[in-house]
Amino acid sequence: MKLQVTSHKSQVKTLLTIILIYFFITVYQVFAGSQDAGDAAAFLKSGQSVRALGMGKAFTAIADDASASYWNPAGLAQLNKNEFMFMYSKPFSLVSGIQNENIAFALPFSFDYNYENLKAAVGFNIIYSAVDGIKGYTEQALPTGEEFSNRDMAYLLSCGVNGLIQNTDLGITFKIISQKIYTYSDYGFGADIGSLYHWQNFRFGLVLQDVLQAKIKLKDTSDIIPVKLKTGIAYSIPDIFTVSMGLDLIRNRDLKEHFGIEYTIAKLVSLRGGYTTDTNEITAGLGFKKEAYEINYAFARHEELENSHRVSLSIRF
Repeated sequence: MKLQVTSHKSQVKTLLTIILIYFFITVYQVFAGSQDAGDAAAFLKSGQSVRALGMGKAFTAIADDASASYWNPAGLAQLNKNEFMFMYSKPFSLVSGIQNENIAFALPFSFDYNYENLKAAVGFNIIYSAVDGIKGYTEQALPTGEEFSNRDMAYLLSCGVNGLIQNTDLGITFKIISQKIYTYSDYGFGADIGSLYHWQNFRFGLVLQDVLQAKIKLKDTSDIIPVKLKTGIAYSIPDIFTVSMGLDLIRNRDLKEHFGIEYTIAKLVSLRGGYTTDTNEITAGLGFKKEAYEINYAFARHEELENSHRVSLSIRF
């Protein structure tokens, strides 16, 4: 018993040290005076998995459901059952005509490698975003009287493997990103590489995202999706409590921070909260899990665009 208490005290000290490191990185970034700008394929910032969104997008070091293809493909190796997930989102109550929908599927399996049986999983995700009722204007900023729509989609194919490196999951995602606005459309290819290291009750995530830097050209504008380095740390007491933090680093951009917490009651009901500087939202969430089914709801409050509501259904079999 004494050894167990000592171990938990050591883990708490480690967690507090990591929190301080994240805090000082954030403070340094503020005083360094970095800059920010719009993103190509900005619809992908909306995220996937209502659980993750309820935790302020602090999911890089968790990524333990079918949405891992989006957050960290290495996390797919943690799955023990097939999983189907559907998410519907109604973002920003002050902006009409926007909708986001995601479908994700993950299939775990095992295989023999170098006389060892290794765990792995493949995942497939579709992310859809639409904006209707966009008003048209001439080059002289005069209204044309017509309206048009914007349609964005991303297709993600992923694989995660456990056992190639001790205590570490590895994964990769390939993606096709398509965008259409008015009569103009284009598509590009992207890829993410992820890892997830397990140590006692901690998980450390590291993802190099959009390494192919997909280039999408719409009319006379050409956008390149920048490479992102995403890091994360999570501490969990299984089926009871999880706290998670994440940092997104992009060259010549502001640092993006994510903070999330989850408390589970009787393995049935989960309460969540978080904050993300990516979209400057305070988040909260609620989840219900019963046997093979899980329903999640997430709420986010944006300081300018007000409320977002998201709901999802997951089935494991």
